[in-house]
Amino acid sequence: MIPPAFTLPQQLLASPVYQSQWHLHGRMTDGQHCRSVNAEGAWCRLKGYGSQEIVIAFADDGCQMDAVASEADDKFVGAAFLEQGKLIYADPQHIKTQMFVPGHRHGTALAGLMAGAVNTSFPVGVAPGCRLLPVRWEYDTRFRITPQGFHTILTALADKTDIFINTWASLPHMKFPDKTVRLIRELARSGGHRGKGILFVWAAGNSGCPIQFHASSPVPYAGYVEDHVFCGGRFSSEFTHSLCDLENVLTVAAINLHGRRAHYSSYGPGIALCAPSNNRHCFDAYPFSEPGLTTRSGDVKGYTHNFKGTSGAAGLVAGVAALTLSASPQLNACELASILRHTAAKDLDFTPYAEHRYSAPDTAAGEVTDSPLAAFRSGAFNTGGWSPWFGHGLVDAEKAIRMAQDSDGHQ
Repeated sequence: MIPPAFTLPQQLLASPVYQSQWHLHGRMTDGQHCRSVNAEGAWCRLKGYGSQEIVIAFADDGCQMDAVASEADDKFVGAAFLEQGKLIYADPQHIKTQMFVPGHRHGTALAGLMAGAVNTSFPVGVAPGCRLLPVRWEYDTRFRITPQGFHTILTALADKTDIFINTWASLPHMKFPDKTVRLIRELARSGGHRGKGILFVWAAGNSGCPIQFHASSPVPYAGYVEDHVFCGGRFSSEFTHSLCDLENVLTVAAINLHGRRAHYSSYGPGIALCAPSNNRHCFDAYPFSEPGLTTRSGDVKGYTHNFKGTSGAAGLVAGVAALTLSASPQLNACELASILRHTAAKDLDFTPYAEHRYSAPDTAAGEVTDSPLAAFRSGAFNTGGWSPWFGHGLVDAEKAIRMAQDSDGHQ
C-alpha cells in the first residue's frame, strides 16, 4: 500500500512568522525567491519533520528552555552546565533555571533555529521533530570555555548525542590538545547516541579572515573602522584550526539570502559548507540591510528576525544533518558528512565586494584591506568541487535526504 502524500499544514504556511523564515523555504514576504536550505522539500520527502531519536547537542551561553518548548514537549533529552570545571548533567526540568543567564539569548535562538517545534505562532526549526541537548559554558561574571572544559564536555556527551554544534571561536588559533583531537577522531565512527559516531558542526567565524593559512604579512581578524582607520584591531600571519581537517567535522561559512558570500564570513582552507545568514561589512563600516534569520528568542515577543553570523549558518547545517540522519539512521558520522558535502548546491554568487583599504597605524601591516587575501580572492569552485568561500557549497536538505534514502535502499 502506498502511504499517503505528506503535505504541510495550511495554517503553518499562512503563518506570518513562518513566512518570514526565508531560510527554510526560499520565499521572501514580498514574493521574491531567495536561497534556503530547502527544508520544505526535505520534510515532504521525509514525510515528517525528523526523528525524535536523533539528538543535537550544542555548547553555548545556555538556553531558555521554556522559550523553545513547553513543558508538555519532549524536546530536550537532557541538559548540562559547567561549574568549577565539572559538568553537571541532569534531567532538563531539574536544572532549567540554571541553564539560562538573563541577557544572553544566543543559545536559545540557536536551539529554535535547529529544532523549534512546528507552531503557527512561533518560528519553526529545520528539524522540528528532533531533540536537543543544551550545554551551558561556565559562567561567573562572564562565560568561559577552556580546552579542558571542552574536553570535559566531549567526554560527557560521548554516548548522548548524534550531532554536536559549536559556534565559538578562538582566533587566530583554534588549537586543541592532542588528546582532544584524538577523542573527536575516535568519536567519528563508534561514539554517539546511536553508536554510529558524532558529527561535529563548527561556525567558521565572523572576522573576514582565513581559518587555516600562513600569510606573508599581517592579516586583520578583529576590530572596527573609524574615520577610514582600522582601530582596535588584531593581526596575525598564522591562522590554525586543528579540527577542520577531520572527516567528521564540518566548518560552516555564511552566505546572504541571494547566495553571495556574507562579507564577514571567514574563508579559506578548512571551510566545508555554507548556509544562509544575514550580511554585514566585516569591519562594520558599510552596513548592509539584508535580513537575518527568524528564530525563537528569550524575550517577551518570543522570537527574533535578526539571528545572524556563521552561528546561524552552522545551526542550519546541524538541522539539515539531523533530518538526513532521520532518513537513514544507519549512517555513521563520516558518511553523513560526505553526503552533506556531495549534495551541496554550487550555483552561488561569486561576485566580489568592492575593496576598501584602511590605514593601520602602529602595526607592521601599514595598510589593510577588507577583501579576502589574494590567494582566495575568487570564490569559484575548483576541479575538486571546493570553493574557498563556500566550501563544497550550500547545504541542501532535500538532496541530502534523497541520497541518504538511496544509500539505505529506501523505496
